[in-house]
Amino acid sequence: MWENFVIMERIKRNAYSNWTGNCYFWRTNTGAEIDYVEESQGRLSGYEIKFGKKKPRRPNTFLDTYHGSSWNVVSRENWMDFVLG
Repeated sequence: MWENFVIMERIKRNAYSNWTGNCYFWRTNTGAEIDYVEESQGRLSGYEIKFGKKKPRRPNTFLDTYHGSSWNVVSRENWMDFVLG
């Protein structure tokens, strides 16, 4: 539910600010995933959304496949910054 809440608030913020990008989720056949991906001006930004304290592993497959992309962790400590952009 935490992940859904954070993603929906970000989508609402993007809509209210007339953001013109695309949003996706990303997953490989082996199960590696990125919770939320935004594409804007030819760049991909991936976000891993975590409620707990466990630090997620760097998504090497995503970052190696999409050169120039970025990846960040959204947690209980920084979710508001992510939602408000």
